[in-house]
Amino acid sequence: MIILENNFFKISINEKGAELTSIFRKDIQKELLWQADASYWNRHAPVLFPFVGKLKNDSFVWNNKSYTCGQHGFARDEPFSVMNQSEESVTLRLSNSQNTLQRFPFLFHLELRYTLIHSTLCCTYKVTNPGDEMMYFSIGAHPGFVCPLYENETLNNYSLMFNREEHLNRHLLTNGLFDLREEPVISGKVLPLDEVLFTKDAVVLKNLHSHSVTLHSSAHPHRITVSFNEFPYLGIWKKPEARFICIEPWYGLADYTTHNGKLEEKEGIQSLKGNSIFEAAYNIEIH
Repeated sequence: MIILENNFFKISINEKGAELTSIFRKDIQKELLWQADASYWNRHAPVLFPFVGKLKNDSFVWNNKSYTCGQHGFARDEPFSVMNQSEESVTLRLSNSQNTLQRFPFLFHLELRYTLIHSTLCCTYKVTNPGDEMMYFSIGAHPGFVCPLYENETLNNYSLMFNREEHLNRHLLTNGLFDLREEPVISGKVLPLDEVLFTKDAVVLKNLHSHSVTLHSSAHPHRITVSFNEFPYLGIWKKPEARFICIEPWYGLADYTTHNGKLEEKEGIQSLKGNSIFEAAYNIEIH
């Protein structure tokens, strides 16, 4: 387990999946990251690559050949290598292998860098295409935050506060695939949280004006802000009755039930030219 630490936090990262496993806030002596209770959800903050969400029939077609890949891709279960590390920063890398090429037919390097800067954890993705042909991929974050944080709170004490006015529909899922249905979910800057909101699976938002969202409690002066400048999609998810909420900036989406399977025609897919680099970052700030 990799440890990063400063005056505000002690952070733990697993080399498997380059997954955050702990965000411990020192001044309040609280663990802020979901601790993977398997009776609800056995992960903390998986990295979603090379796909976000579920593929139709768990497969896609590239160059007239079909490939099988599970939900959210494979990076979350692969061993990463530590490239460099200091007391407050670490960079980990995953590269293509014979194993990955059976599920994703592209050469790649995926690097994750975690950096502590005062009360903010900066999470940076770097995807390199070392090949000559165009590469298609998605990438996204899936951190689960303890919510409610205190025993005398309920989920109803919490809301998500967007930094800009939003008038958005959620895009509904059936068995993990978008089914073309939408329904209004937010009008304004505040999305109140309750269990009913998640009875239809995740809240998936497109076309946001906001570039940050803050998890806010009315019962305690406790806020977590996730900043996601330029990420085109946002997922919000929890398991019924579980004490966590996931705030998920994405460069990609699950398939639609109507998708033809062709990778290059998948909504939200990113394209990266040969010998090129894609970079994106999101930040977690604890107030």
